[in-house]
Amino acid sequence: MSKLFFKNTSCPHCGQEYDPTFHRCPKCGNLNADPDAATFQNYLPLPLWKQLVYAGIGLFGLQILAFFAQLIVLAMKVPSDPLGYLTSGEGLFAVYSIVYPALFLIMAILTWKDWLSIGKSLASWKPYLAGLIGVAFMIGAGSLYNLIIQAIFQAAGAPLPEVNGNQANVISMVLANPIACVFIIGFLGPFSEELAYRAGLFGFASRLGKKWGYVIGIVVFAFIHFDVTALGSGSAFLAEAIALPTYLGSAAVLCFLYDRFGFGASYTAHVLNNLISILEIIVVYGGSK
Repeated sequence: MSKLFFKNTSCPHCGQEYDPTFHRCPKCGNLNADPDAATFQNYLPLPLWKQLVYAGIGLFGLQILAFFAQLIVLAMKVPSDPLGYLTSGEGLFAVYSIVYPALFLIMAILTWKDWLSIGKSLASWKPYLAGLIGVAFMIGAGSLYNLIIQAIFQAAGAPLPEVNGNQANVISMVLANPIACVFIIGFLGPFSEELAYRAGLFGFASRLGKKWGYVIGIVVFAFIHFDVTALGSGSAFLAEAIALPTYLGSAAVLCFLYDRFGFGASYTAHVLNNLISILEIIVVYGGSK
């Protein structure tokens, strides 16, 4: 059975009790005497409760904020077709231009004691290099996967399904306001998601053992991008199913980067991946807007 990391450890130097995943005693700076704690040395030093709060915000906070943002947008716009407007590019952008800054602000306030640790994870060149290599692997693997899918559908003589729901929403938002989306989707979104799903969810699940950290961190992150409304539609469900391995692979890379190189690496890869996706959308779909 894997070792669990829930019971506080005691510093032999000053006697301070502290979180067993912390690499050093927060009072005197003495190294954690437990050699197994070294596997968490690249993680943000977050207590258990904060990891759970971050994970909870990622799993439920985005939906709650989106609901209230929709009410605000509808109150300001008062469209004749509310549902049609909210699912349009303009409506989606209006909603998430409220959601992501609000989510970032909430995360920033909760993180006020952890900014030093985040700064340290961004202070070296190694996380940036690791993030660059990670995003190159994500894009390369994703491109190869897409080629295989295209070959399969061509061999079967069947048309490729449309993009999945999450990607369709992103495309609509980017085409509605590409410059603002660079900031919102390119930088604010990844910051909040890395705190929620890597520092929070993955960090908490890894206390059960690293294998559980990876399994839970990968599966949950992939399925939050899965549109459950597609379950009643054959073509839409097929698009979601085809996209799922891409999200699973991206989640695996981001978890690995956070585990081995820290927040700076996973955040860098996430930002670069989103910025490249925005650029691709502008190039591929911009002319047909």
